[in-house]
Amino acid sequence: MIVRYYYPYKQLNFYGVNTILTQFIKTALKEKVADPEELRNLKSRFAKKYQVDFPSNSIILRKLRQLIKAKALPENSELISVLRIRKIRTLSGIASIGVHTKPLPCPGKCIYCPAEARMPKSYLSTQPAVIRSSTLRFDPYRMVRTRLKAYHQNGHATDKCELIVMGGTWSYHDPLYQIWFLKRCFDAFNDGLKEKNLTRKIKEPAVYRDSVKRKKIETRLWRALRAAQRKNEKASSRVVGLTLETRPDFVSTKEVVRMRNLGATRVEIGVQSIHNEILDLNKRGHQVAATVKATRLFKDAGFKITYHLMPGLYGSTPKKDFAMFRTIFSNSDFQPDQIKIYPTLVTKYSKLYAMWKNGQYRPYRDQALKNLLKQIKMLCPPYVRIARLFRDIPKQSIQGGMNITNIRQIIQQELNTAGKQCRCIRCREARGRIVKLNDARLVKREYSASGGKEIFISFESRDFSTIFAFCRLRLPQKSDAHFIPVLQNAAIIRELHTYGELMPIAKSNGKIQHSGFGKRLMAIAESIAQNKSYKKIAVISGIGVRPYYRKLGYKLKDEYMVRGL
Repeated sequence: MIVRYYYPYKQLNFYGVNTILTQFIKTALKEKVADPEELRNLKSRFAKKYQVDFPSNSIILRKLRQLIKAKALPENSELISVLRIRKIRTLSGIASIGVHTKPLPCPGKCIYCPAEARMPKSYLSTQPAVIRSSTLRFDPYRMVRTRLKAYHQNGHATDKCELIVMGGTWSYHDPLYQIWFLKRCFDAFNDGLKEKNLTRKIKEPAVYRDSVKRKKIETRLWRALRAAQRKNEKASSRVVGLTLETRPDFVSTKEVVRMRNLGATRVEIGVQSIHNEILDLNKRGHQVAATVKATRLFKDAGFKITYHLMPGLYGSTPKKDFAMFRTIFSNSDFQPDQIKIYPTLVTKYSKLYAMWKNGQYRPYRDQALKNLLKQIKMLCPPYVRIARLFRDIPKQSIQGGMNITNIRQIIQQELNTAGKQCRCIRCREARGRIVKLNDARLVKREYSASGGKEIFISFESRDFSTIFAFCRLRLPQKSDAHFIPVLQNAAIIRELHTYGELMPIAKSNGKIQHSGFGKRLMAIAESIAQNKSYKKIAVISGIGVRPYYRKLGYKLKDEYMVRGL
């Protein structure tokens, strides 16, 4: 009988496995291992030859990077790609870094929302991302650094990142905490993958009642945040997008401007429902008019908009929910760019839990919910992205409602079997496919939204089944005064995205990113805006993308990249 041993990485060299790893990597390069199956076969050969269980991909990756750093081997992105763990994490083109604010009060009294002690509002201690954040004591710097290192160890590039801030209602948090929190996040991105924490730590500010002292602290924090943002423009891990979460009833022109000054480019709005009677029954605390107003303010400021929507709320029915999604996709008062569908689940620490226990509330049956989700996917326009179909809550925490956490995959398989395809952006992303410009067709889709005209410009496959790149151009109503002066009578590019495997900046091997789609889309958007008599065009740019737009002739003005036409 063969006895195999697995040795921790720190002991590999002691047991000679370090030498085996080096030989394995050299053999993989020589044989040009190109897919997971070939990698598994090579691992089996080495395991049999040396009588050991072979280490994980992350350990092989670490050794490969050591050899590259020591210049013992040339850099090889193909082998890194084969060794990469959870490839889908960056196939949309961006490495997403999610962080949580510390447990803070929330103005909402929603009956479905869990309020577990010492956890951010609406989050549970059993959720994997929350476990990670709470272990790090919700320290923004440590949360970002930990995620960057995890991506790197698993073979993912981290030069282009989207920072997603979760936890309660951002707009309700103390402004001093907001500025400090994001400043420390940017510090972490600027320090990147370096072994030591290079940025001097700034302590979390106390809650000051004295207005003079508070103003002084706020000025200092703003100055520090601005410096960190400028540094990030040339950092190895750049923030190309910043997402904040809020409630519709906390949105005003002042709040929109503040979010933009913080560097936000996308907002996730807790809409939940657009039926006033359902909002009232669930103690949401606002009416649908607040959603309509918030959507328009954010779009007129160039933000990308994600709606959180909850089918199955207390008092609703599948028929009402389907009508809600149909209205959201067709009525110009709504028209979000992305949606996250969170079917209502019963969890402890919520008022809905007691209502479920006494029989007052009954969740949808699994089949009814599955049918509804299928209908929604088939209804979705091609310029909307369905980011989620189910919330990331472990089965053991779900007391009532569907607990099939892989429902998206099941629905996708059933639609494929029926010969149907969801047209949402996520289901059509190129995800690493190699494409020639001649194989892509230019598509323009126009629709009215929030008092303006939206033009979704994209490069897609001939049969529209795959999307390679897109641009969202907004032509707002021309007015005498805009609440953001730099956007007065300006066309606005709200989003520019090229899909495919995340390629490091300034490198290209024929895959989709950096193949010229972005520049072509920008030129088309500029031409459309000029033909519509706009004198300038503005881009709501992430901090880390500013250098890209400067190369195209844009200049930074009041947090936007602007160019005359």
